[in-house]
Amino acid sequence: MIISPESYYEEYLKGKTKEEIMTAIRGLKQEIGRLKSTLENPDYDDNAIIHPDKFTCIYWTRGYLEKAKETLRENMKGAFK
Repeated sequence: MIISPESYYEEYLKGKTKEEIMTAIRGLKQEIGRLKSTLENPDYDDNAIIHPDKFTCIYWTRGYLEKAKETLRENMKGAFK
């Protein structure tokens, strides 16, 4: 299921520590890599009806990754005040 980056923040990032956010970022990067590997596999069937498709999943996962990075930056600003 695809959710908005804002909903991803509320569900998975809000109130988390720097370490927990870093873990989420690593997981999102791994997910993007897994999806890209699937798409690049010669056995991948472009004609298969899968909703949402892998390209859509990559698009939204990148949005989650950007939101996680933004959250980490904001979290780090607070650490230096």
